[in-house]
Amino acid sequence: MSILSLRTSVKKRRWLLIVIFVVLVIGLLGVYATNGRTAPDVTSKVDYNAQIASYQSAIDTARITYQEKANDYASINALAELLYNQAGVYIDAASQAATDGDTAKSTEYSDKSKPVYAEAAKLFEEAYANTPEGLNNTGKAQLIVKAANSYAMAGENEKAETKYLLAKETDSTNYEVAMSYTQFLVSVGRYQDAKQELQVYKALLPADSTYLQSIDSAIETLKQLIEANGKVAEPNEEASNSGSEAKDDVSAEKSEAKNE
Repeated sequence: MSILSLRTSVKKRRWLLIVIFVVLVIGLLGVYATNGRTAPDVTSKVDYNAQIASYQSAIDTARITYQEKANDYASINALAELLYNQAGVYIDAASQAATDGDTAKSTEYSDKSKPVYAEAAKLFEEAYANTPEGLNNTGKAQLIVKAANSYAMAGENEKAETKYLLAKETDSTNYEVAMSYTQFLVSVGRYQDAKQELQVYKALLPADSTYLQSIDSAIETLKQLIEANGKVAEPNEEASNSGSEAKDDVSAEKSEAKNE
């Protein structure tokens, strides 16, 4: 077998394993993969443009309230959630277009989602900065991880990882944070780091946890990804360096928060 055919075979196997891993993560979280919404009904034709327009109408109204109520947590978070969900519809539409073989339309929808996700990320950060008294660490971590997910979907991986790590520090036992961060690590090809993250969180689970079997399956899939990736090395220096840079950013961010 030639090096080229070996590389092609490994890539195909790797992407299959990634798909399997994502399905396992969805099972662990009980949510739709990219945006926390329930999965669309694939048996019927969906009018994604109508959904996008509907969200846009709600966003326009929420934006007025947001502008009228400076530093109001509820109005900030409401606008962020609407943008987050609209961006998710763009991704659903992109996925459907790709399934239909319309690459240009898929790219168009995907590109349109990115600035929406980027705005949502900034608003989730703003909501976090204006959290009301009494919001516990779980609630705060949910805001931070949505900012992280949004940055990741917008293609801003360094900012995304900074937020994932901050979410972990805010609520170290939050499994949604753990799974979201793990899925991010897989998406950037850092399978070893992803496996280690799952092993750390598995150690926090009680012996009778219903998550154990699914986490073990995910860890096993990651081991296979690591093995497949190692057969034809494709180093990603930028991705491997981003972890340490993100940790430095988290330390700086937490220091700034204390000073405020």
